[in-house]
Order: sequence, then C-alpha cells, then structure tokens
Amino acid sequence: VIPDRNSRTGNVVSFSVPEGVAPGSYAVRVKNQNGESNAILFRVPVVSSAAVRIDSITPLSGSFGAQVVIKGAGFLPSNNMVYTGYGDATVSVSSADGTTLAIVMNPPMERFDAKVSDVDATIDLWLYVENENGISNSAPFIFLAK
Repeated sequence: VIPDRNSRTGNVVSFSVPEGVAPGSYAVRVKNQNGESNAILFRVPVVSSAAVRIDSITPLSGSFGAQVVIKGAGFLPSNNMVYTGYGDATVSVSSADGTTLAIVMNPPMERFDAKVSDVDATIDLWLYVENENGISNSAPFIFLAK
C-alpha cells in the first residue's frame, strides 16, 4: 500500500516502487473516495548490469495499429517478449541487430475501464522487454483510444 498519491490530471497516478520490494508480478489498484479501480499487472524486474535495456521508443504515443520502434540493447535474434502494460505480451519479437524491436499496438479495450465515446481517451502504458538476458527498464507510451 502506497498512501496519499495525488493526481494532477485526475487520470494519472505516479509512484516509485518502495526499496526492498522483491522482484515479481504485482496487481496494482487505485483506491479513493470514488471506489477501487481494476487491477493492472505491474512487474518489478531483477536488476542486472547485463540485463536488456530500453533507451527510447518512437513514437511516444499512438492509437490502434501504431507501429512502435524500441531502441536499446541486449535484444536477441528471437524470443524477445515485449510487455505493453495491458496484460498481453508480444511473444517472439525478433531483432536483427540486437538494438531494435518493432511492435504494433493493439490493446484489447475490454481490459480497460475507459469509456470511449465522442471524447478521446488516453491510457498510460509502460513497455518493457524480457528475454534470456533479463528484464529491461520500462518506457512510457501514451495510448490514444480514438
């Protein structure tokens, strides 16, 4: 439990993982006077100097079908799992040079409690890569649900 987090926009809450939290997967929820949100899987990686890493993603935002290019290091020729923050991993993404991966953003909207109608909604996602070299740092991507 991380108490007293404020949201400047009303739809984004930021926090730092407390020191000493063991690596693994955790269900994260927001609870306030309006109720409790659905759970989103959050992974705390094992940190290693040899671990795969993300240096940048392009573009920083996009909607359904957007191709996202991930630049970094430690990517393998195959079996790079790209986690997108919406629960599913893109399995066996390949990298020809060990520094570049490409994925297509197609999150299943039923996983979100966002109500999309005449108003554009944005959903903050955190991308990270896992392979035999380890688990990368995360990089933010803003999904534009249009």
